[in-house]
Amino acid sequence: MIEDQEFYWKLLDTLQDGVYFANLDRKVTYWNKGAEQITGYKSAEILGKHCADNILIHIDKNGNNLCAGACPLSKVIKSGEPFEENIYLHHKKGHRVPVYVRVNPVKNKEGKVVGAIEIFSDSSFKEIVDQRMKELEKLNLIDSRTGLPNRRFLEMTLHTKLSELSRYKWSFGVIYIHIAPRAGKETSTKTEKFAEVLKIVSKTFRNTCNPFDIIGRWEKGEFVGIFGNVDKKKLKSLEKFYRVILEKTDLSAAGLAPSVKIGTAMAQPDDKPESIIDKAKQNVQPGG
Repeated sequence: MIEDQEFYWKLLDTLQDGVYFANLDRKVTYWNKGAEQITGYKSAEILGKHCADNILIHIDKNGNNLCAGACPLSKVIKSGEPFEENIYLHHKKGHRVPVYVRVNPVKNKEGKVVGAIEIFSDSSFKEIVDQRMKELEKLNLIDSRTGLPNRRFLEMTLHTKLSELSRYKWSFGVIYIHIAPRAGKETSTKTEKFAEVLKIVSKTFRNTCNPFDIIGRWEKGEFVGIFGNVDKKKLKSLEKFYRVILEKTDLSAAGLAPSVKIGTAMAQPDDKPESIIDKAKQNVQPGG
């Protein structure tokens, strides 16, 4: 029986999906290689821990902490019914990773639930986005500090989008995001920590932005997202999403709790790249 179990463990380790088992107490008893790859946490760091220990800090699109409340694993153990959902987990390095989660009950020979198995897949467009970034890097269109498209590329994209708006009436909007360290004396340590914050935030942007849209660095702690085929309602929904994601991204590793301000603007035919960004800045709403 042990040999059979080891065979299945090794088989699960060949999957790119993350897989873990938890008993009735929600204690993790198995954590495969795919789970290590997606989350950054090694098996030794997870085994024996409870999913309620808030290591992965699962949240839904509204920012609800699932580990502390409506835990999918707990729900499946109680109901005995499968469950699926798109959620966002906390990577060991601090950024958010979108994953598609499937949870199924594990039953013994008598049909009694003895735990649950969770399978989760990275639902970001990682390969497509990585390929795009490599191409932009060859053209010197990548910001070296964040790994995101730089201001030059954002301005080129805005010119293209404005031309399409004028000629074909293809709507688009922008989201302006300003991230700044809390007020206080500027020190080299604080500057280094804030640079780490920008890296974590930028990784979250890369993971949550689809290939048809763009989020890049404008300057310093300023980011601009360009979203096509949206109306004002959809743009506000995106603003809410990124506000929630940033508020729920754990930046404690960097030792800072930066302020986040977000504003949006729908493009108009008479806009210029600078004017649409200025409008978004004027519509900024403070965050945390």
